[in-house]
Amino acid sequence: MLRWLSNKTAAKGRSLLGRQSSQKLPKPHKLTIEIARYLTVILGQSSNWVLGLKYVERPKAGKKGVCDIRVFDKLLTTANRVQVINYNSLDDYHDFILYEGWLNKDDGIVFLE
Repeated sequence: MLRWLSNKTAAKGRSLLGRQSSQKLPKPHKLTIEIARYLTVILGQSSNWVLGLKYVERPKAGKKGVCDIRVFDKLLTTANRVQVINYNSLDDYHDFILYEGWLNKDDGIVFLE
C-alpha cells in the first residue's frame, strides 16, 4: 500500500527542490532600517516600494556578525508560486532576486548590488 505524505511532512529535512539543508537558515524578514535606508538613499528607490520588500540571509563564512543577504518582492514570488523559505530557496530563481549583497549586523553596514 502506498502512503502519501502531506507537503509539510515531505518537506521536513529538505529545502526547496529536494536539496538537503546543511544548516538551519532564517526565514524571510522585513527589511532592516539599514537596508531600507541603503535602497532609498544610495540607490534612489521609492520608500513606498521598499516597504513591501523582504530579505533572506545566511551567515558569511569566516566572518562573525556578517551575513549574505538577498532582497526580493514577496508579492512577485507569491504570484509566480515561488515559495521562499530561506536564502537557498532563491538559488534557482535569480530573476526574483532584486538585490544581493551583505550586511554587517554589528556595525549596521550594508552593501547591495
